[in-house]
Amino acid sequence: MEKAQAEQAAIDDFTVYLEMVPDDYRGWFNRGNAYLQAEKYAKAREDFTRTLELNPDFPAAYINRAITHEEQGQDEAALGDYEAALTLGEVPRAHNGAGEILRRLGRYEEARDHYQSAILLIPGYARAHAGLAGTYLELGEYENAIEAAGQAMAVDQEGAITPFALETRGRALYSLGNYPQVIADLDQSLRLRPALSGIYHRGVAYQANGQRDMAIRDLQSYLSQSEGRGDETPYIADAQARLAALLTGQ
Repeated sequence: MEKAQAEQAAIDDFTVYLEMVPDDYRGWFNRGNAYLQAEKYAKAREDFTRTLELNPDFPAAYINRAITHEEQGQDEAALGDYEAALTLGEVPRAHNGAGEILRRLGRYEEARDHYQSAILLIPGYARAHAGLAGTYLELGEYENAIEAAGQAMAVDQEGAITPFALETRGRALYSLGNYPQVIADLDQSLRLRPALSGIYHRGVAYQANGQRDMAIRDLQSYLSQSEGRGDETPYIADAQARLAALLTGQ
């Protein structure tokens, strides 16, 4: 409640200011950020758009408007804003944001290039290293994925990226047949941040490593937690087939 009140107070303060100084692009930008913090994405987008009308050479407004698009599932619009920001200069956040969207869209080579550009600008950019690792995984470049995931963990000072990086490295190691290390990485990832995808991939690794009971446990857990979650759980059919085979001894 206190957080919501503080967010609304910030919005109200900026609104009063804009009534007095309606042509201050930074005022619109600041109120847009307040709306963004309050998860009022349509309102935030309106303010970032007004910011850009007053100052079209302000990359941060393009980046933050892109975030509002992303939050509402509008990836193509978000990509357009990240690319607009990049026409104004080499902005690491814009490269990383574009990489994230392109990876979701399956445009992996383009995503890789953006992540690499972000890392060239900020070598310690943990999110970009992690995104690059995930992109290499999708491209089938497993050794590169393992290296990039390791870099992400090495520079992840806050620990927010490490669970994803561990899962990515585990999946890459699976493709190389190192099942015990896969299980170790996924165990650590799941301790740090429980995730359905990690449970599924660990179950698959247990199956490949000949640990039938553990594989059954994880696949059953994945399926029971996946009920009603739709697109968040893309491995349901495979998990069902694997579990059926394990239960029938095939």
